[in-house]
Amino acid sequence: MPQPIRCPYCFGRGYKPEARPGNRPGFYARTCSSCRGTGQIQPDDYGYKRALSRTTKRNPVPGFDAAAANELLLYIENEYALVGAANSIGKAIAKNLAKKIATGKYDPAKSPAAWLYLVDAGAKRYNKEFGQGTAGFGAFTKNVRDAVAIELGEQFDNDVRAGEIDVTALAAGR
Repeated sequence: MPQPIRCPYCFGRGYKPEARPGNRPGFYARTCSSCRGTGQIQPDDYGYKRALSRTTKRNPVPGFDAAAANELLLYIENEYALVGAANSIGKAIAKNLAKKIATGKYDPAKSPAAWLYLVDAGAKRYNKEFGQGTAGFGAFTKNVRDAVAIELGEQFDNDVRAGEIDVTALAAGR
């Protein structure tokens, strides 16, 4: 019997953040029309097959290495050169997404694709430092890297929504 799946359109949140018009900071939280605010799509719901195919493309499959994903996430969050330095990849991605929020062109579904650049750089750096010392992603499969990118995108969305990130100051480069 098929199991319910996490909604790939709202990433299980039950809503889709929508930027406010007119360069105003913040979001409107619109209820996801695909899962009707539950965060899950049931097997008997309309569009289950389409969501399932979208889930297998975007979200990690069951059975991926959660410990590796957690290790990579912690490494990225604690590596100063990746997220803390003024010219780091993490700050550049956050600034770019803040500009999109300020102009009203931000799409939260595309946010994990932006964070995947940071995750890939972090996986390569981790493998060089702790792995075999060679170039490449090492033990971090595509599913693990996608899961970490989705988590970073959700963290960014939550921080912006909670007001912890000042979008206008970040977009202006301050």
